[in-house]
Amino acid sequence: MVWNLILMWHTLTLEQFMDVNNALSSIRCLNDILERLPWEQSDRPYATTNLRRNSLGALRDMATKALISQMEHMLDCPRFKSDLRGHSIHEPFITLEMLLCNLSEDVPLDIELKYPLLYEAEDSQMDTFAFDINHFLDKILYVVYSFAGPRRRIIFSSFSPEICMVLVAKQQPYPVLFLNDSSNCTAGDMRATSLQTAVRFAHRFGLAGVAMASEPFIASPGLAGFVRRQGLYTATYGPLNDDAEGLELQAKAGIDLIVVNKVKHARQVLGQVQGLRMQPKSSQLNTDTAEPCFLRQ
Repeated sequence: MVWNLILMWHTLTLEQFMDVNNALSSIRCLNDILERLPWEQSDRPYATTNLRRNSLGALRDMATKALISQMEHMLDCPRFKSDLRGHSIHEPFITLEMLLCNLSEDVPLDIELKYPLLYEAEDSQMDTFAFDINHFLDKILYVVYSFAGPRRRIIFSSFSPEICMVLVAKQQPYPVLFLNDSSNCTAGDMRATSLQTAVRFAHRFGLAGVAMASEPFIASPGLAGFVRRQGLYTATYGPLNDDAEGLELQAKAGIDLIVVNKVKHARQVLGQVQGLRMQPKSSQLNTDTAEPCFLRQ
C-alpha cells in the first residue's frame, strides 16, 4: 500500500494569469460573478418557481461556467484532477493521522513525500513556492512517531534529494529511498540524471536505496546487482510492473521492492518466484532501537 503526502503549489501559470486578464475585459461577466450568488435564480428565465424542487448549485449558471473556464487553464498534471465546488471530490481528504489510527499495524506503508523541485518549477514556469523543509518534515515525523505504533513497518521515499538528506539526518528508525525518474524524462538535477548518479548520491548521504522506473531493470537485469554491490536496496515502479513477464524478470534479478497496481495479479506471479516482501529484522519493532529494512525471503 502506498500513501502519498501531496504538497500543492500556490501559484499561477501564465495561461491562468492571462485568462483572468481576459475575464476582466467582460464587464457583464464580472458583474455577474461579483454581484450574484451561485444559487440565485434572477437571471434564469426557465428556473422553476417551486422552491421545494430547487437543487442549489445543480444548474451551471454564468458564474459557475466562468470558474470552470478558468480551471481549464490550470497546469495539466498526470493523475491529478482539480476540484470545483464538489464537482469531483465529494468526501474530505483523509489525514495521515486518521490513516495510521484506522489501518492495522500489520499493513506496511511506503510514505512518498512530495516537495517542489527547482528544475520542475522552471520547466513549468511556476514560482518556487514551498513550505520550510524542516517544518514540513517535523510535522510528518511527529504524526508518524505518535500514531504509527510499535509494529508498523514504514519506509520513506521522495523525488527531492533535499528531502531525503534532511530526513536521514532527522530520524534513524525508518529507511529512506531516493526516487528517480531519469529513464522516462530528463532531470535538471545532476543527482537524478541516471541510475549511477542516484546510487552515488544515496550511498554518499546514507540512504537505504533507490527507487526507479522499472524499464532499465527489465532491459538490463544486471543493474539490480550493481545497486546491491553498493550496499543499497532497489525498488521499482511503473506500468511494466503490472506485466507478468516484467514481474518475474525483476524478482529473479533480485529487486527488493516492486510497486504495483494489480496487487492480486502480482501476488500470483511472485508466488511462483522467490517473493519480494518488506520484512523487519525482528518480529517486535521498537522505533527507538530497531532499524526496519528490506529482506528477501
